[in-house]
Amino acid sequence: MNPYASYLGDRDPLAVLAATPIRIRAEIERIGPDAFSRTYEEGKWNVAQILTHLAQCEIGFSQRIRQALAVENYVAQPFDQDDWMNSETVIDGPTALEAFCSLRQFDLLLFRGLSEAQRATALSNPAMGPQTVNLLLEIMAGHDLNHLGHLQAIVSS
Repeated sequence: MNPYASYLGDRDPLAVLAATPIRIRAEIERIGPDAFSRTYEEGKWNVAQILTHLAQCEIGFSQRIRQALAVENYVAQPFDQDDWMNSETVIDGPTALEAFCSLRQFDLLLFRGLSEAQRATALSNPAMGPQTVNLLLEIMAGHDLNHLGHLQAIVSS
């Protein structure tokens, strides 16, 4: 099950994953000089935190994909986004942006080279049940679009 399926729709997940860093940079430019401290809603993460979260998730999801491809019957380690965010002692928006964009470029090299059989590789997620590498790519793409919506909401405010 993809909790972000409504964001992705019928779009190609690899195309979305490739476009996200470009779109994020454009939204940050549109927000302006105080972009990293702005939020889309009272009590929600600011842009620096959203970018940190995206970088953290890039590490988490790509690690799951790599493990699934390398370890038969791989069981993913669940993570809690709030616990991860709370473990960060310094939230630096520009560094988080560069980390996310660099990690994504690195991961796309792997993702684009996957065969259909590799994309069909199964894994288990104790929190979400059976998954495939392809489903993880779709989740990542939908997750990107969810957070792009938050950045666009800041531009509109």
